Amino acid sequence: MNKVELKMNQVVVSFRKDRALNGITLTMEPGIYGLIGENGAGKTTLFRSTLEVQSYKGVITKNGISSIGYVPQHFDCLKRLTVGETMKYFCSLKNISHSQRREDIERVLTIVNLTEERDKLIKNLSGGMLRRVGIAQALLGEPQLLIMDEPTVGLDPAERVNFRNIIKKIKGDRIVWISSHEIGELEQMCDRFMLMKQGSLVCMGDLETLYQEYETDNIETLYFKAMGKEIC
Repeated sequence: MNKVELKMNQVVVSFRKDRALNGITLTMEPGIYGLIGENGAGKTTLFRSTLEVQSYKGVITKNGISSIGYVPQHFDCLKRLTVGETMKYFCSLKNISHSQRREDIERVLTIVNLTEERDKLIKNLSGGMLRRVGIAQALLGEPQLLIMDEPTVGLDPAERVNFRNIIKKIKGDRIVWISSHEIGELEQMCDRFMLMKQGSLVCMGDLETLYQEYETDNIETLYFKAMGKEIC
């Protein structure tokens, strides 16, 4: 089995005269990565470039990555379908063989604790359950890279705990890449952190290394220092 690795070298995205990504260079290996930055920093554009749905200049190399799972910030699907039917629909989109579908659907519904809701209509689910359906579809096919764009937006405290538990279950020999404004949430889940500002990668590393670099022991202070902001 090939080593799982995502590499970027001088990735640039421009919209007319404005640069959304300004020469991103990085290497990611299996682990849980938190992506932090203000609105407009380029986080979603970075994800879209990785997914090859956004044109870019530079090189993105995906070693050992044959499948990518994606959880968009606003997950939407056919509300007249049940949870189980929704999983079958995404299996067909991902070309998962009929012989593997039942086992794979059971696996992902177990991970997100939705096995008892498989016959419920999507339109009748709570926001937290719908978010878990979004995670389940992304896990179909055992992706080596899982990208999650603001996955905890709108979740109540109980669902946030559920989300953290799901992340613990799915970590392993894959890259899990999560963007969020909830810095405290990311601190509890992630192995490594990436901070973006105005399309550039400001810093990347584990918290211990970043704390030493920015002379702090607090993730909020780290964020302010890395972003060049004053603390009130």
